[in-house]
Amino acid sequence: MSATGSGAMMHRRHLPGLSFPVPVCGLGGWALGGRAYGPVEREVARATLIRFIELGGTFIDTAEAYGASEEIIGKVIAELGCRESVVLATKTQHHRAADIRHALEQSLRRLSTERIDVYQIHAPPEDDATMEEVLDVFDSLRREGKIRLVGASVKGPSVTPHTAALCRRYIGTGRVQALQVIYSLLRPANATVFAEAARAGVAIIARTVLESGFLTGSYVPAHVFSADDHRRRWSATQLECILQSVQDLAANLPGEASSVTDLAIRFALSPPEVSVVIPGAKRPDQVERNWRAAAGPALSDDVVDGLRRRFEGLQEMANPA
Repeated sequence: MSATGSGAMMHRRHLPGLSFPVPVCGLGGWALGGRAYGPVEREVARATLIRFIELGGTFIDTAEAYGASEEIIGKVIAELGCRESVVLATKTQHHRAADIRHALEQSLRRLSTERIDVYQIHAPPEDDATMEEVLDVFDSLRREGKIRLVGASVKGPSVTPHTAALCRRYIGTGRVQALQVIYSLLRPANATVFAEAARAGVAIIARTVLESGFLTGSYVPAHVFSADDHRRRWSATQLECILQSVQDLAANLPGEASSVTDLAIRFALSPPEVSVVIPGAKRPDQVERNWRAAAGPALSDDVVDGLRRRFEGLQEMANPA
């Protein structure tokens, strides 16, 4: 399928464990499921996915907990007949063997596929015994050919030293091939584990690179999110601080960036250990915006370092309650 109107050629990076590189701009499927960010009409969700694939996108991340997301993705991929060119990543929150196996079968059915490329433990367990039991099941599923890579989507929302320690424990097992972590210019602390992951051959999938839409510049201070929007988790004080900081950034963008979104996505791609970023989208134009940003040149070290210094004090404020 041609990359109609795609602009610059998209960069590709290797995901350890896959035999081919993937475009660095993936698609996060949480919003498409109609949960957390308000309802999405099925036809709009379908058009969003189709546009992503038209542009050349291949990495799609979803989860059993994302409402209708898996079902919508599965139908579009079947409709387009593009399963072999798409990398499907999904997740389960279950920890018991029977429940994990049942959840996987349901995800396979909804996604209209016989194998998941990256099957991830959603908010993975922290106690050693449960961790080993869950990884035993995932290892078995991999040997059976039902999943290609084992991943751990390390829990948020807060990013603390404890988060990094949990990442290191999963890396240290030698039994995961991918880590999905929060990484943004507002919350960059997980970068401390990237080099260790790379040495162990573990891919980094960066999520929340646009901080739930805050880093699009679309919201002004005092914005009130609806009751069914997960962003209500942030306190009014936190939102005021975050959104004012983003407004200030938009008014004083580095010359290398065309928008806050452009800057945020390119910042998230600045560590070479990041294999793919998965910004969400609810509409085709949002997919195009994210794609253009990811296709841009690497930010200079000076800009990246300046952003780290500028926002390092906002780290705790950016963590929702």
